Amino acid sequence: MTVVLWVPLGVSVAIVGVSAGVHSWLVLLARKGTSGTEYMQIALAPLSVAAYVSTYVGGISGLLLASATGSPILRFLAGGLGGGLLTLNALSHVARLRERRRNRKLDRVISQDEMLELIRSQTIKGFCKQKDGVVRFTYVDYWQNGEYIRRPSNADGAGYPAYVAAADDVRRQHGHTVSYRNESDPHDPLTPGGRWITVEEATALLQANEIKTFAYTGSGGFAHTTFKGTPTGIRLLDHGWVRHIHVNPAMEATMIPIARDAQRRHGRPQFWMNGRYEQTPPDAGHSPGEARHST
Repeated sequence: MTVVLWVPLGVSVAIVGVSAGVHSWLVLLARKGTSGTEYMQIALAPLSVAAYVSTYVGGISGLLLASATGSPILRFLAGGLGGGLLTLNALSHVARLRERRRNRKLDRVISQDEMLELIRSQTIKGFCKQKDGVVRFTYVDYWQNGEYIRRPSNADGAGYPAYVAAADDVRRQHGHTVSYRNESDPHDPLTPGGRWITVEEATALLQANEIKTFAYTGSGGFAHTTFKGTPTGIRLLDHGWVRHIHVNPAMEATMIPIARDAQRRHGRPQFWMNGRYEQTPPDAGHSPGEARHST
């Protein structure tokens, strides 16, 4: 009987020891800034599960062995190992309980002031107002010292217009782009979508560095977009945080020189023609090493 109990106890101690050692090693690598440790933790998840189960099996086996053996030394050894494994099991339950409480705090909806502070500190990558009225947002970086940091990602939906205004201010003043969209209102004036614009409006947007892409010769990715207003030969695709222009062949002679002048001044718009991006000229605000290609 005692021999049968020693086997699961020994195996359980070995599994728990290996799991603890591997986890400690990954933590040290993460603190040193080694990349890829998060993926290694995911790959070793089965080892963590096996260690958790082993605290049950080994703990019970150790206590049964301590009560069955006649040797005081073996009784002390088996009882100590079994009690230690059950203690680890209890501590894991406490940690899980704390994690659940922490998750409830992370699921909270942050206030408008908190959200505005995150946008102005350039911590936010983008946000979206969902159909349920809640604004869900993403961070620029979720990792710190190789560890994934969980933080709240829901904000008060009533502050969406203020969030958009703050995002636009950050983009204009600091060059940090925060994307946004409103899924609860497809006709949101803050993200108007596609419309026809005049030469004067297109010129003003180009000179103000508000246009990311200038397209001609082809659809420029606008083929499936509906444009409002009277056709003028100049299409504007306006997402609020980013804008693109596409001109018809009849307007190319008028608009291309204006767009080139804006490109020399600001480094954009980037030209799109014949289904691909043009290499950005070095004198358009980018060094040759920053030139971009795309097909």
